[in-house]
Amino acid sequence: MRANWDLSGRMISGKYHGIPYRGIIETTRVCYGTDLVFRVQLMDMIEVFGEWRSVILVQQERDKENYILDSIEESC
Repeated sequence: MRANWDLSGRMISGKYHGIPYRGIIETTRVCYGTDLVFRVQLMDMIEVFGEWRSVILVQQERDKENYILDSIEESC
């Protein structure tokens, strides 16, 4: 049984260092008490600080620009 804070498999969109992204949460970790950290497999690669990334780590509580989606159409 998966814990209710484990959002693995859910879709997420937002901004990573100011760059829009959308992807699927691969894993969820609890970090620093109640903060959640997601490993996100991106649907489209993004360039961050001169390097292309297909996977990013996103911290839910501190980055208010991230949104968990019920469907990918919500991110359009």
